[in-house]
Parts: sequence; C-alpha cells; structure tokens
Amino acid sequence: MEQICYPWSSRARWAVMAVLLLGLALRLVNFPSRYEIRDMDEISYLENGLLVWEGMTPGAAASVDGPETWMGWLYIAGHSAWQFVHPAPDQPPVPAQVRPFMAVDRALFDTYADMSGFHRYMLCLQLLIALAAIYAAFRLGWHYGGWAGGMALGAIVACLPFYIEFAAMTPTFLEISEKLEQLRAVENGVRIRVVETEFESIGVDTPADLEKVLAKLKTKAF
Repeated sequence: MEQICYPWSSRARWAVMAVLLLGLALRLVNFPSRYEIRDMDEISYLENGLLVWEGMTPGAAASVDGPETWMGWLYIAGHSAWQFVHPAPDQPPVPAQVRPFMAVDRALFDTYADMSGFHRYMLCLQLLIALAAIYAAFRLGWHYGGWAGGMALGAIVACLPFYIEFAAMTPTFLEISEKLEQLRAVENGVRIRVVETEFESIGVDTPADLEKVLAKLKTKAF
C-alpha cells in the first residue's frame, strides 16, 4: 500500500519546534546535579553495562533496563579503547598482549571510582530518546489532526515529567472528597488553566446516560 505524505506547513514546523523546546526545557530544569542519585535503582542500571563488559551476567538481564545495559556497554567499551590507544602516564610498560587487559582494567577502575561522567552520559542519551519520542508523538498527532493535533499530542508527551511527579504526589483531602484529580495539583501549588467552552458533553453515570451517548454517536451529533 502506497503511503501518502503531506508536506508540513510553516505553522507545523513552528509547532514541532515549540513542543521540542518545551520538552527540552522541562527536562533541563529537572536535570540532576553531578552527584545526585534520585533512585537506588539507578545504580544497578548503571552497573549492568559494566558487568556485561567484564563478562558477567547483569543483575537484571531481561527487563526494561536492557537498552540501558547496552548503552553502558558501549560507554565502557569506548573508554577501554581510549585507554588502549592513550594509556595513562603512570601505567608501567607491559607486553603488547597485555595492553588490552590493562586498558579494560583501567577503564573499569576509573568508571567505578567516579561514576558521575557515566551517569551524565546515560542521562543525555535518555534526553535524546525523550526528544525523539516527542517528535514521533507530534508526527502521529499531525497525521490525524493537522498541526493542532500534533501540538496537542506532542505537548502531552513533552510534559511527561510532570505527570510522573503528579503520580508520586499523595492524594489530598479535597481530591478525595470531590473526586477531582486536578485538585491534587492545585493543593500542591501547581497552577492550572480553566477555559470556558460552548461544547456540551454528556456525563455517563447511568445506563440511561450510556444510551444517550450511543444514540448521539449513531447520528454523529457530537
């Protein structure tokens, strides 16, 4: 089946740049400091790639951190190659057959001694992956809803850090009493925007309400 691709308008280009900048800004504002670890699982995620390079089985061989394991493997492999080509000044002269092992040992020792650079490398890769996901979300929204659909879906993915933070917030008294999740954000100091609309929706609380919605859908009266 031939796929039809429509050229992007200038408005769509500005929109995708806006959502990418939004996603980048939200993540840079929340970027960890040099030696900051926000979750103990981060340590195991970092170590898995090093363990594979040493020839050992990582602690979580088949899990969601699989891509991170191989990104870590690439990092330590590149670091070892650098140590092989540019050995440390304090490294004693050794036979050529031993130099690869010395390079691997030095690379692993340096990385374990100070994992901040390795941590930043992993975070920057994750940032690039997040931007790629925002771009993909924009394209999906643009395909079905034009530049406005791309802007909406791209912005949702761009704001994922807030959704994760929101999910970690404890439900507040007003949210529990009113059954309104947005009150959790308001009570935690988050500003939200409310606008009026002329669109009339139907609340589905009873089987009779469901019948009304189904009737509307059949007549396309929405």
